[in-house]
Amino acid sequence: MRPELLTDIGEYQAHVALEDLLNLRGERRIGDDCAIHHIADDEVLLVNIDRLASNVEEYNRARLCVVQTLSDIICMGGVPDSFLVALTLPRTTTLQSLKDLTTALQDELASYGARLIGGDTKEGAAFHMVGVALGKAHPNYLVRRIGARPGMLIGVTSTGGRPWGARWAHAIIHELRLEVPSKLAGWCALADRTIRLPYAESQAAIATGYVRAGLDLSDGVGGGLRLLARTSDVGINLDRTALASLVDIRLVPVSRAVNLPIECFALSPGYNWENMYAVAEEGASAVAEAVRSCGGLFTVVGRTEYTPGIRLDGVNVAESRLPVDEKFAKDHTWEDRFTAWRENCRQILGVFDGR
Repeated sequence: MRPELLTDIGEYQAHVALEDLLNLRGERRIGDDCAIHHIADDEVLLVNIDRLASNVEEYNRARLCVVQTLSDIICMGGVPDSFLVALTLPRTTTLQSLKDLTTALQDELASYGARLIGGDTKEGAAFHMVGVALGKAHPNYLVRRIGARPGMLIGVTSTGGRPWGARWAHAIIHELRLEVPSKLAGWCALADRTIRLPYAESQAAIATGYVRAGLDLSDGVGGGLRLLARTSDVGINLDRTALASLVDIRLVPVSRAVNLPIECFALSPGYNWENMYAVAEEGASAVAEAVRSCGGLFTVVGRTEYTPGIRLDGVNVAESRLPVDEKFAKDHTWEDRFTAWRENCRQILGVFDGR
């Protein structure tokens, strides 16, 4: 009998195995967006580590490393403080490129009130980058993945009120070789350089006291739904119209090129640095107003239920079909996530279109 492989179970079930191994005596030690270390009665230390994908363009390396590492701290209600970076650099690396990368890291961190305090540099055959972020939070305002209960509303942020979808559209235009107007393709490419986390929006939402659970959407809405439903032990019913309202209307030609409705760009497997929160129904208006007051949007896209599973407009959706940035996926490699997204969206929405 062969050993069980990670590709037999997928990344998320591998996480479950680790949680079972480390969450002993009922204490939840791992399983949130980042690690939690209690340092005082009124303060916890949040620690997160994230490795940059190997194929990220040079212009985006510093920004993406900072964004993907700080996003977990910010989603949980933390204030970013310090950052370390571990680099593997080829022998052909110039001193100027190393200085430029360091300066870019400092600038990106400063925009979130954090600072670069150290790291490590090694020689290797190819470029690799790992970020480690530290932040602080008050225990009373700490948002975890557990805490959602049936009857709550599920909402998502839109940083600065910005519509969703352009970064993912840029990726699929390139990967699927779509024919779209050059001006539209150029605008989507520009969006790839303008990533911003919902820092003020998250702080404002959590400060209302109505946020009960949440997580960042680096794995996409599908990943967020699967993780929130599992950890909080609830079902979730999504509103298809609300999903469509999140997406930039300028992406209609791209949706036509892949023969999918516009809401599929709200179901991208990652490429979206917003946050998902479960909020008490009576506080949803207060949360939306708080987020709006700092320039963002909070859109209710669904509701938690007693019945397990994920539904779209009341109809069950196979969780394995929810697009998600899951590594070690059973049915496709990570590099095939673009075509997998298209097929999964067709399967999910084909049920509702009568096909």
